[in-house]
Amino acid sequence: MAALELGFARLLDFSGSLTTYTYDHRPDQHDAAAIASDWQHVGGDIRVASRKADKLIASSSSGR
Repeated sequence: MAALELGFARLLDFSGSLTTYTYDHRPDQHDAAAIASDWQHVGGDIRVASRKADKLIASSSSGR
């Protein structure tokens, strides 16, 4: 199902039948994996922002 169609279907799914949850036998492992994934994304965002800042600084200092 396309994302847009699924979004509309979930909007009208008052019974909650389209929502599925996966329950882990070891929730601590699941939490650790989720936290690690979050920090990987934060690190990626910091890298992107740092590269953009470096380019901006380089372009502004070369124009002087």
